[in-house]
Amino acid sequence: PPRPPPPPPPAEFSLFVRKEGTRLTRLGEPYRFVGANLWQGMHLGAEKEAGGDRERLVRELDRMKESGVENLRVMAASEGPDTEPWFTLSTLSHQPTPWRVLPSMQPRPGLYNDGVVAGLDFLLVELARRDMTAVLVLGNMWPWSGGFAQYVSWATGLPVPPPGARGTFETARYLKFAKAFFNTKDAMTPWLRHVRFVVTRTNAISGVAYRDDPTIMA
Repeated sequence: PPRPPPPPPPAEFSLFVRKEGTRLTRLGEPYRFVGANLWQGMHLGAEKEAGGDRERLVRELDRMKESGVENLRVMAASEGPDTEPWFTLSTLSHQPTPWRVLPSMQPRPGLYNDGVVAGLDFLLVELARRDMTAVLVLGNMWPWSGGFAQYVSWATGLPVPPPGARGTFETARYLKFAKAFFNTKDAMTPWLRHVRFVVTRTNAISGVAYRDDPTIMA
């Protein structure tokens, strides 16, 4: 029979952020941090052909580290298609406003842009070099990442309604469409496959499996 996995190391020796009661610990000490949202980290870390700007990412990480920011919320998901990037978000402007991140990590269900996925690998390696940690966001209600609304569109064949300006009828209609994700099995199933894709991934740069990487706090 297969051998059972080894027990986790004692908390005092673990680089992983752990939950003990209502507190977080790391290396046996209370873990406290100043955090920030760097949703674009994966896309900045992407290969150049996939729209990345790694020099900018490294520069921004250095500045945040110097400022005391050590935990980042980053996207580990963005959905296509990459052919529908434009909508007018405000009736006060006649200029089209881009609202999708391009190129996406997942242009179609189960199809990944390797150049963007490489951006997540690069981001985690750079965070580890600075002893920073990350919260990976695996799904999103907002239109700019594709998000849950796109999964509903893939499942139903219906187009994602324009999000419109904040507080308008268009916004309410968009949010209602996106919330249908939670009651649409054919939308949730490919999303769960994406979760498995991230959780079971091995970083192509460091060779460290994501599940074994203490850089990922949550």
